[in-house]
This record gives sequence, structure tokens and C-alpha cells, in this order.
Amino acid sequence: MVQIDDAAHTSCTSSADYLALRCQASLSCLERLHSARDVYLADHTGVSELVRVVTQCGHLLGDTIVQGSATAHMVPAEQADALSLVALPLKL
Repeated sequence: MVQIDDAAHTSCTSSADYLALRCQASLSCLERLHSARDVYLADHTGVSELVRVVTQCGHLLGDTIVQGSATAHMVPAEQADALSLVALPLKL
């Protein structure tokens, strides 16, 4: 993501509470994505809903990553590095 590597972003910060809200929104969207996928696979209807949810999930997940980076700027470098190592193995 270009936004995370941008020098202007390194001064951005975000609270852990806001990051938790963004994570919850992303998780809820992923649940909707699974449901929309199941509907589509069952009878090939609901493709417009599936596309809408895919788009929304992409946006929310990208925002969550950016907010996670901004939240990591709030902690000492050693702790931010530890957070990055924890987040890397996450699978969707």
C-alpha cells in the first residue's frame, strides 16, 4: 500500500479504540461476504450483492491496515515491530 510507505503517513496516528472499531467493521463485512458468496454459489443469484460486498470489504480492509499502521505510530518502535510481526501471519 502506497499510503503506508508515504513519508507523510509516518506522522499519522490513530487510537487503539478506533482501530478496534475498524477491525470490527471489517470482520462484520467478511461475515456478510461469506453469506453473499454462499447465496451466489447456491443458485447463481445475488451477484450484484456479492460485488457490492466485495467492494465494501476491500475498502474496509484497506482502511483497517492503514489505521493499524497509524496506531503503531503511537507506541515505541520495539512494540510497533512486535505488532507488525503478530499481524503478518493473519489469514482471511
